[in-house]
This record gives sequence, structure tokens and C-alpha cells, in this order.
Amino acid sequence: MRLGTLLERVLSNGKLQTIFSSFTPAAAADRGPLTKLVLTAGTVTVFGLALATATTSLALMLVAVGVLYYVLTQLLDVRLELDPQVLLRQAMQAQRPSSAPN
Repeated sequence: MRLGTLLERVLSNGKLQTIFSSFTPAAAADRGPLTKLVLTAGTVTVFGLALATATTSLALMLVAVGVLYYVLTQLLDVRLELDPQVLLRQAMQAQRPSSAPN
């Protein structure tokens, strides 16, 4: 099977056409099918790299917070206590009116 025939089959599929048109820039609407395919692959690759970068950044941030927590609690012997009722009490006071209506 030749590349041109395979490309025509792939691009003539209705479902794949909608996916390709979603990821193809509007400026390339009048270009050939091979150009559209290359631009679509590039767009999807850039989106994938951006997602991988964001995921890696989130994972590294969580590791950094974990390391800070370990250093504070185990090495420096700082006690961190979080009482959820303190947060709830402050939230309830903020919602309570300052005085009763007359």
C-alpha cells in the first residue's frame, strides 16, 4: 500500500476528519492533506508536551512540599497541628451578622 493511498483512506474517514479539523490551524484550511496531517501531529505533540510539563511540575512541587514537611517535622522537631474546627469556627464567624436587626 502506498503512502498516498493510506493517507487518502485515513483522511476520508469521517471521525478522523473531525479530529484532524479540530487540531488543524484555520490558516492551513486550504493546504494539502499531507500538510494538514503534519500540522495536526505538531499541534497534538505540543499539547502533549505541555501536559507532560504541567504534570511533571505538579509532581515536583508535591515532592518539594513533602521534603519541607519531613525536614520540619523530623529533623527540626517542629510540631504541626491542624485543627479543622479552628478553620470552621472562623468561617462561621465571618458568615454571622455583626448585630441583630432592629
